[in-house]
Order: sequence, then structure tokens, then C-alpha cells
Amino acid sequence: MILSVVASGLVFFEVPINWTSFATGGVILVAVAADSALRRTGRRRR
Repeated sequence: MILSVVASGLVFFEVPINWTSFATGGVILVAVAADSALRRTGRRRR
């Protein structure tokens, strides 16, 4: 859902397709990093 919102926003602002792919990859990397950080802090609390 977040990826579709980001992609729609980039299309709306007429961003070139190369940057759209770059932004999609960036969103995925941020999501993986956030998930990893949350899992790490969850393990420490147990």
C-alpha cells in the first residue's frame, strides 16, 4: 500500500521512471531496516 502511494505521488509530480524505481527500492530498504531494528529491540526486552 505504501509503495503504491509513493509510486502514485511520483507519477503525479511527473518524476522520471528511473527515479520511481529508485524510490521504490529506497522504501523497501527503509522497511527492512525498520523491521530489523524493531525485532532487535524486541529481543532485548525479553
